[in-house]
Amino acid sequence: MVAMIPADQEVHLGKLGLDHGVEFSLADEASVSKLFSECDPGVVPGLPNAWGVEMVWDDALMAHPDIYLEAGDHERLLHIETRYLREAFGDAPHCSFSQARMR
Repeated sequence: MVAMIPADQEVHLGKLGLDHGVEFSLADEASVSKLFSECDPGVVPGLPNAWGVEMVWDDALMAHPDIYLEAGDHERLLHIETRYLREAFGDAPHCSFSQARMR
């Protein structure tokens, strides 16, 4: 499962796990590269559901008028107006599970 959060936040795995009744952990780069083999190494595409990969997105994404998602390489981004976000993410579940990055 891919968790989509704002770039200035970090995922709170414990909260996400409580919301879904599952214990989550971060994937290593080798696992990500295997899962998204058509993408550049280390890239998690912004629409993982297009690869048939489950996703969950953070409600904080709705606070921004526009979002930019990785397109599958380190050079291109997908620009989506937030009002179309629900349509782009389909029926993927969402909740609040990110927090401000600790410095």
